[in-house]
Amino acid sequence: MWLYLCIIISVIYVITRFSLSKFRLSGRTIKGTLSRLEKEHYNTYHDVELQKTSTKVMQIDHLIVSTYGIFILKICDKKGLIEGTEHGDYWTNNLAKKRKFPNPLKQCKQQARFLREILHVPITHIVVFSPLAQLKIDVNSHVVYVAQLVKTIHDYDKEIFTDVKLQEVRAAIENYRIKSEEKKTRIYNVKEILEERKRLVAANICPKCGSALVVREGKRRAFKGCSRYPKCNFKHGI
Repeated sequence: MWLYLCIIISVIYVITRFSLSKFRLSGRTIKGTLSRLEKEHYNTYHDVELQKTSTKVMQIDHLIVSTYGIFILKICDKKGLIEGTEHGDYWTNNLAKKRKFPNPLKQCKQQARFLREILHVPITHIVVFSPLAQLKIDVNSHVVYVAQLVKTIHDYDKEIFTDVKLQEVRAAIENYRIKSEEKKTRIYNVKEILEERKRLVAANICPKCGSALVVREGKRRAFKGCSRYPKCNFKHGI
């Protein structure tokens, strides 16, 4: 009897571990989690691009607007031991080997500042991690597992915006939001720029300053570099 029970428990453990190892904290996962928020109180925006000026654009993973506050989410799909501090430039991810990655909390705070400049209201920022991460961090801000996300938002249960103010916030978001047609235009512009750059390099013309390109030998391979180096540091691998 005990032998059969141990076998069953072992099988369940292996299946659970295998399922978790395949888990990925995707946009779909977050959308499914946020769908548990009451629709009459919370409006959610996904993959939002806001443009303040011609050069100042911010991409936000997920944005929640409610009478209880404005929340932005930064998703971090890292596995293994995560170590870091509130103000450090980098955190470390220890999985097989130790690797550094940019502090997601700093990135989230930067997005919050950008949003504050547009909306002129307080912003709550939350960094969300996969259940496969083991958080060993020293922070005062919200850094949570995806299973804790809805509760973290629900903890803000005092209404701070009137319906009128909320309408103003939504209108401001729509005003600064880059529409899908504009996104397509930007993609086409980037493609044209890359094609032009490719044509200039092929003609041995520096795309950065217009000077001649010369072939140089690097440590690993040859590359085309600007003849005006170090005044112009353009280079292109061959």
